Amino acid sequence: MTGKLSKTIRIITSGVFFIFVLYTTWHYINPVLISYTQQPLFLFDKVFLYKYLCIPGGIAAYLSLFISQFFILNFAGSFLLTFIILLAVFLSNRLLRFFFPKEAAFYLSFLPGLILIYLHTHYDYDLRGDIIYACTLIFALAYHRLFKRPVCLRLFFLLISDLLLFFFFGGTSLLLYGAIVVFFEIYRHDDRLFWLTAVLQALLCLIIIYAVPLKSPYVSFKMAYLGILCPGMVYKPLKFLYTLYIIIPFLLFIAVLIKYIWHGTGLSGHVAVSMPDKVSRFVFLLVPLLFFALLFLVFRYSFKRENKDAVLIHYYAANSNWRSVLKTAANLSTTDRTVLFQVNRALYHLNRLPDNAFSYAQYWGEHGLILTTYYNHEVLMFCSDLYFDMGHIKESLHWAYEAQTKSDQAPDILKRIVINNIILGDYVMAEKFLRILSKSVMHRKWARHYRSYLHNEDLIRKDKLIMEKRRLMPYEDFLVNTPQPQYDLLNLLSQQPDNRMAFEYYMLYSLFTHTLSDVVANIKQFERYGYDKIPVHFEEAVMLVMAMNPEYPLDLGKYRISEQTKKKFLAYSKILMKHKRDRVAAQSDLFKDFGNTFWYYIHYVSPITTNRRFYGKTN
Repeated sequence: MTGKLSKTIRIITSGVFFIFVLYTTWHYINPVLISYTQQPLFLFDKVFLYKYLCIPGGIAAYLSLFISQFFILNFAGSFLLTFIILLAVFLSNRLLRFFFPKEAAFYLSFLPGLILIYLHTHYDYDLRGDIIYACTLIFALAYHRLFKRPVCLRLFFLLISDLLLFFFFGGTSLLLYGAIVVFFEIYRHDDRLFWLTAVLQALLCLIIIYAVPLKSPYVSFKMAYLGILCPGMVYKPLKFLYTLYIIIPFLLFIAVLIKYIWHGTGLSGHVAVSMPDKVSRFVFLLVPLLFFALLFLVFRYSFKRENKDAVLIHYYAANSNWRSVLKTAANLSTTDRTVLFQVNRALYHLNRLPDNAFSYAQYWGEHGLILTTYYNHEVLMFCSDLYFDMGHIKESLHWAYEAQTKSDQAPDILKRIVINNIILGDYVMAEKFLRILSKSVMHRKWARHYRSYLHNEDLIRKDKLIMEKRRLMPYEDFLVNTPQPQYDLLNLLSQQPDNRMAFEYYMLYSLFTHTLSDVVANIKQFERYGYDKIPVHFEEAVMLVMAMNPEYPLDLGKYRISEQTKKKFLAYSKILMKHKRDRVAAQSDLFKDFGNTFWYYIHYVSPITTNRRFYGKTN
């Protein structure tokens, strides 16, 4: 095959890979969602830097935060991710060319890039893995330039580079670097002492990783050996991350094995196997086609729409894009209580909650409406969001502080703490957190804006959001009841009867828990909130009460049950009678026309009816 054709194919392949990576990161992965999930905050501050200099691998985390802070912008984040993946491919190619023919090295170098694409489709994966991989290869390439130097100089370089890699990028980086150096020495063996360099490098790696935990009270052997791969650290890695660090040593092992097999038959170095020109052309054209097929397979099996939607629904809710919340929820399972939680919030903000709540399978009942009964670190900010919506600012602040203890200096949490303290008039505490955000390039403008609010009531009165929350705030503190949040809703309503969200949530909570007496007792209160008629689901509840207990005293005030609801209830009852009140037999017929009703919920979906238990734990 001619060199010109080979070069053309390599250029085309590289171009296709670049477009593939850029399009995938921009259109499918969307770095904005990575930023929302990981909440990176980089501060230009000495204390911030010193914190990451204190632990092995800290600089990798430091650089990861610096780069990923720009993921808040999809355009910038996509190009940064693309650049990092292409850099990993380029460095892999430079390294593999010392072990494989140019064509083979070119295609093999894309393997780490494909692995990185797969890893970045998981929104919990951060940039530390990319940075450790790339920086380790840079050190390895620098060592290769010293092969012709004396052994003592190479050993001195190894000592310095081993220490730098371990303290800056962690034990994972050192182990990868050590493996590459050993294979370099075995493969090249330019002098008789090549085995000495390989052995000493292996010993250096083990000694460094062994010695540091003995002297440091903060670094365990597991952390020292595995670096970011240690499940005990903040970031619990994907199993596929191991493949990123194993792939290069594995390829080098294959190269060494092939070379020594060839050497045993009287061959050395790379062997030029002659092939007929037509066969050669076929092979070199087939390889790119196989590579493009591999790209398709990586995209097909690494990107899962439901994983993205599971993040996207919370991102939309955080930005009050309620219609998009409902649109995204259509692609997700309602067995996830956080999905139901955001759906119910969206329905409220779109003025559809009392009429459309049971259009969604309320699988967890009240536990999908309010999350405080069984909370964990994943829902702390959601709890804060809900109480912020309701104007229960002190409780929103409480949950934000809880979230802060689990997510150190997450920007969204810091902003919530600032806003809540401004609403409460605690300007000293607000200033404390504004000072942190002001050291971030990406959040400095926001901090400057709200710093002008401190001790400036005239400016605050112009802010509609803050004034609305102050209006809804309870004027007296009360003890919150986390396991039974309906009592918190009642306390809010006793002090602020105009709190429409607290009222609707209390009424829905009563439906979810089958407390129909409370529903009937408060039907008249809908008039306070401007309802022309009783919302559909509450009409359904009233009809059920009337059917179960015709003598039950009803006081609906100015309201009357609509004829449409009466006809629907009659039709529902006829289907049940048709099946001789066998609810199991009637379910499929009822679902067709009544699957979005409170009646269907209470008979088939409610966790009380089905004896479904939510097994959660607080942590």
